[in-house]
Amino acid sequence: MSQQILIVASGAPYGSEALFNALRLAIALKEQDANLALRLFLLSDAVTAALPGQKPAEGYHLRQMLDILTAQDVPVKLCKTCSDARGISSLPLLEGVEIGTLVDLAQWSLVADKVLTF
Repeated sequence: MSQQILIVASGAPYGSEALFNALRLAIALKEQDANLALRLFLLSDAVTAALPGQKPAEGYHLRQMLDILTAQDVPVKLCKTCSDARGISSLPLLEGVEIGTLVDLAQWSLVADKVLTF
């Protein structure tokens, strides 16, 4: 049975490197173990990383990182309360990203062997 890891990130995209580091770790974990049951839950300002059409001037590109994870069937959910507060709940999101709830986060936390927060 594969290990289950939940990554919870709340850092603003491009505002700090917290979200970038969470996504880098998620990708590295999947590279180490393709069978790893990995989940990603975004809270606070991190939810805005799931909006399509972002074009950072230089440096890392969070959309590409999220695309890599969703292509590997990593479930990615955004906090509904956080998304509502930022007015993005009704906007299109990156493919493979869904709006989730605190109940989803609680359930994912209960089944995870490890919960990593950024």
